[in-house]
Amino acid sequence: NKSLEFAETPKGYLLLAQAYYNLSQYSECLESVEKGISQLPSIPNESLRNSILEKLLSQKTQAQDHLSPAQTDTETPPPSEEHQKDSKKQFFELSKKHSKDKDWFVVSKEWLDTWESYLEGTANHPGRILNSNLLLTVAFVGPEKGNYLKDLQEEQTNLYLKDSILENKDYILVPSTAYEYLKESYGSDKDIKRCLVPLTEEGDLMQVEVKLKPVRVVPIPSFQETLETPKHFQVSKKAKVEDLKFKLQAIYKKLYPKSLLDFSQARLWKVAPDCKLTDFHPTAKSILIESAQLLPSKTVLEEAQVADEDIIIVEFKQKDWTIHNKPYEICISCRKIGNMLNCASCKSVKYCSKECQRQHWKYHKELCKKVRESQVHTPASRNGMTGLQNLGNTCFMNSALQCVSHTLPLTEYFLSNKFVADINPNNPLGTKGAALAYAFAELITDLWKGSSRSLSPWNFKRIIAKFAPQFIGYQQHDSAELLSYLLTGLHEDLNRVRDKPYIEQPEAEGKSEKEAAEMFWDWFKKRNQSVIVDLMYGQYKSTLQCPECERISITYDPYLTFSLSIPNYDVKLVSVLLMKLGDLTPVKYTFKMNASFKVCDLKKAIKEVWGVENFKIAAYLKETIKGFLPDNREIGELDKKTLVAFEFPEDYQSYELVPLVISKLGERGYFSKPSKFQISFMRLLFFKRSENTLSIQKEIVSYLSQVVVNNLNKSVSDSAEMLAELKATEEPLYSLNIVNTSKKTQGLIWDGRLPCDFCGDKKCENCPFPMSQNTKLSDLLDQVQNSEGPFMLEVVFSSKTQKVSLLNSVEEHSSPQNIEFEKKSSITLYDCLEHSTNSEVLDEDNKWYCSKCKKHVQATKTYQIYSLPKVLIIHLMRFKTRGFWREKNNSLVEFPLEGLDLSEYVLGNENPGVYDLYAVSNHMGSLGGGHYTAYVKNPAAESWLEMEDSRVSKTFPGRVV
Repeated sequence: NKSLEFAETPKGYLLLAQAYYNLSQYSECLESVEKGISQLPSIPNESLRNSILEKLLSQKTQAQDHLSPAQTDTETPPPSEEHQKDSKKQFFELSKKHSKDKDWFVVSKEWLDTWESYLEGTANHPGRILNSNLLLTVAFVGPEKGNYLKDLQEEQTNLYLKDSILENKDYILVPSTAYEYLKESYGSDKDIKRCLVPLTEEGDLMQVEVKLKPVRVVPIPSFQETLETPKHFQVSKKAKVEDLKFKLQAIYKKLYPKSLLDFSQARLWKVAPDCKLTDFHPTAKSILIESAQLLPSKTVLEEAQVADEDIIIVEFKQKDWTIHNKPYEICISCRKIGNMLNCASCKSVKYCSKECQRQHWKYHKELCKKVRESQVHTPASRNGMTGLQNLGNTCFMNSALQCVSHTLPLTEYFLSNKFVADINPNNPLGTKGAALAYAFAELITDLWKGSSRSLSPWNFKRIIAKFAPQFIGYQQHDSAELLSYLLTGLHEDLNRVRDKPYIEQPEAEGKSEKEAAEMFWDWFKKRNQSVIVDLMYGQYKSTLQCPECERISITYDPYLTFSLSIPNYDVKLVSVLLMKLGDLTPVKYTFKMNASFKVCDLKKAIKEVWGVENFKIAAYLKETIKGFLPDNREIGELDKKTLVAFEFPEDYQSYELVPLVISKLGERGYFSKPSKFQISFMRLLFFKRSENTLSIQKEIVSYLSQVVVNNLNKSVSDSAEMLAELKATEEPLYSLNIVNTSKKTQGLIWDGRLPCDFCGDKKCENCPFPMSQNTKLSDLLDQVQNSEGPFMLEVVFSSKTQKVSLLNSVEEHSSPQNIEFEKKSSITLYDCLEHSTNSEVLDEDNKWYCSKCKKHVQATKTYQIYSLPKVLIIHLMRFKTRGFWREKNNSLVEFPLEGLDLSEYVLGNENPGVYDLYAVSNHMGSLGGGHYTAYVKNPAAESWLEMEDSRVSKTFPGRVV
């Protein structure tokens, strides 16, 4: 009834499709979706039209999945082992063999993971290759209503990928031959084809162009009553201008078949995004756009310097060409048209000959004088209030450049050409011929002395990409990464030290702090002298202390940027299971503490309530140990992890630490073996290397006695008697296995394994643990060659074992233990400084070599500021890497706009340490799809400006923080 209110409208068909879907009438649902899509052009509101289209397409996908046999609810038998081997081998070999193919396909990683699980027998049939989750919902609903032009020649360019998707996280790239192999077996909903393109002029570096170049297109003459708003289109960055022209000719010819225009004659113009095309009449016979640039047909789009924000005008020839970028020249004296001469004095009027100029002088001389005087007093430059066009994900570069541009002492150095005397063209650590310094000088001159509202930094981007391969292409990067490369590169291009001497690093031992700092600074200056060093380099004191011999090593190192981590002042409840040696049941304590506290603070609190001295805290993800926590790890980083504190023997170095996995078999499936699942968290046991395997079995049986005795239904006196009773049972109560930890071999999609060290099988699912008085633990450990990580054992209880819940019993302590801390409502820059200059213990991956102990140790490291530069760059480390993932800290950090006083944090006293803010590089949004802008204090505007790519606008100081 509700759908009848909107009969034969897109909304009506959407409601009808939803009703059919709920009634499981999927064919009728699809029919209603198609009718709804066909009616979309009737909706004038673009956002409403796109919203309904997205819902219709979502409903279509759901219905299609139900109609697909692979997506039915019936359990699909797992593939045979032969089919599994053959499929993986075939796909892997095709992917490897065709890795240099021109054509590639973007495939959803979610689908590939399901396919791999299906081949392993742990998931149902994956169905069609589903790529819709990678795509934007784009409506090609006709020229009058739609915002997108449909490519008639290459269908794959009509698929617009979401900006936020990332390779190996959301999608995998697969060569065409391997993709066709998958598609032949499973089908697909969307084939997202992309091509391999060269990244360098030499063609020695190739990359699949996943994200195509977006362009915005306007036709002239217009096919509507007013000049159209730009339509979206996308094309390869390596396509030529003529390729784009041919595509647009075909599109408009099909869209307007009744037009009298000759679509075969066209040319393309580039105009800036601020060009007001709506000011021109749509059918004008002549349009003057002085900023328009005619694009040469044979030029590659990337070399034509077309930015994402630029507008492409496709001009179709009428009787004559419509667009001109130079005005018609008319003699002001005789009105003749042709090649003219400027008035030599004011250059504001034109004459066809010197005779006309002489005759007209009596009329022109007063005007000529006024024009000359006005030119003297009228500034043409933008004085840094110039935007930078986004060339394709280059907002990070634009943000950093605007900040450096407003570093006035550096800008003045380049504008005055003082940099020329310092050019070091042959520095092997710089860019060849000091290309970066020259490109930067050109850009700074255009920004401060040019008259354009915005610039396209193509030459600078080209130079950066040439000498820093990480910036090749159009991927998003950190502005801090670009800033660091730019300033380091400028330093080397302008290094006044032409021949760097080799000098060994000095030793601070036996020197006073001032003497040592000066000695290290002199050592640095003998190889590094430039305007960047003069303005932006400071010095910090780094102290390392060995935990065993207490040797202290001190160095005074230079820094260009001062990186600060952001403290977390949230209150956290941290629960820890305390596990004593030999105990099966842990005691649970909860501690209330500040999230910025570290593991060492938690350990102190545990010692007070537990009374145990020797213990380590293990972090669990689900039931598996992910490692012991280093003392310097912050509590706020431990979300979603279970913490267990294990007591260690006093002389634990003389023991072998053996993790014990506790699992249980499930019921046997119809098509599969009995499933096995972990039923409790991993325990840690300690054995002597000389201990025999029979003795180890007895100790494990004794450790698990609560479960074992409850299943024997009779009393036993010791572990030996328990083992005897277990042997006498009809069905084994448990099995004890060695966990196969052989190293993985990396494949394109999945991983294989090296042969097991104990049975030699690559597909080993754990080996039985021997039970013998003649086999020692050391014998097993000596066999290890292919394994990685610790030697591990696994207890697997049978499916009929009862009382296994005893393994998860916990004795819980009633009330949380409060650890005193200062409560703060906000984070300041001073908090970040104190947090970053605290002492920390190096983790396992960053041990320091102690020359006295002759080994690598987890030393205590302390950073302190010794001296400050004239221009201080502070980098707030908001991005953190956790394995394959990166996360962002969005906490607001407060800082003063004027009078940042760092004097109390500085050991030296040469610089008073008081700073005023003049530039901020901002990142907003998520990691995958974020955006960079900048706030800068401009002296000409006498105010703060917000620089968002080509857009420049005034802002108030309150927004800067």
